[in-house]
Amino acid sequence: MLTELYVRLAAFVISSEPESIEQELTVETPAGVTVPVSASFSMLATGRERLVILIIRDLSERKRLELDRAEMQVRMMRDEKITELGRVAAQVAHEVKNPLAGLRLYSLHLKTKVAGKLSDGEMDIVNKMADGIGRLTETTDQILSFARPIKMALTPVDLNKVVRDTAQLLEPQAGAKKLNVKLDLIEPAIVGRLDEASIHAALMNLMLNAIQAMPEGGTLTVSTGMRHGALLVKISDTGKGMSSEQIKNVFEPFYTTRAQGLGLGMPYAKKIIEQHHGSIQVESREGKGTRVEIELPVGS
Repeated sequence: MLTELYVRLAAFVISSEPESIEQELTVETPAGVTVPVSASFSMLATGRERLVILIIRDLSERKRLELDRAEMQVRMMRDEKITELGRVAAQVAHEVKNPLAGLRLYSLHLKTKVAGKLSDGEMDIVNKMADGIGRLTETTDQILSFARPIKMALTPVDLNKVVRDTAQLLEPQAGAKKLNVKLDLIEPAIVGRLDEASIHAALMNLMLNAIQAMPEGGTLTVSTGMRHGALLVKISDTGKGMSSEQIKNVFEPFYTTRAQGLGLGMPYAKKIIEQHHGSIQVESREGKGTRVEIELPVGS
């Protein structure tokens, strides 16, 4: 602060050096704002007098640029890591996809052949085997869907209709958890140039995440509207919420806190929304639930 500056000035005057080394410190403005600056002193002799010239440079912009550059480097390193991880995962998924498809067909054929011929306990083992192969197949499909490029066909789409259709498909999951589902959709219909299939997939992932966050029941609210000339979708739940660490990593591929989760739902939704030149934000508090806000351009 200024006290440190005065100390350095006094030390400089006592040393009688012609100039000082530029040093960085912080000063507080009359408005109470702390500002990073560089300070240096120069000596000017005029006859018997010695004058000290103090030069202070505001480093706020330089520090901001340095911080932006550091953050960009971190993002690039993270994106490279994610890309490589996704490539390896996709390669593994591709290698096991065909064998799994064969195993699934065999397991379903086996169930048909042994139906009514085995005891309940033995039939339960066969069912578990078929279900396990089915889950593995779904996992490989999810990884491959995330890894491959999204081919979008933009057409005029009623966003309200997409929300209704998605909520209808998720009725069994919501009903099993005794959830109250509320749709607060703006009228009349809001239409944008979107890829309907991919937006449907994004909303499906986000709404399913919300449902899974409420194992003891609660309320899922989905609303639509307009903001700043863009389409707006809000998905809110009354679930357990997320910690600051979870929010920080929520869009990281393969990051999950669920035993059965793969951690691709949120990143996949973000990928789709960003390819539409939209944005997605997450707000959450532990024990208070989570809210996801999506903005999508209306398009031409």
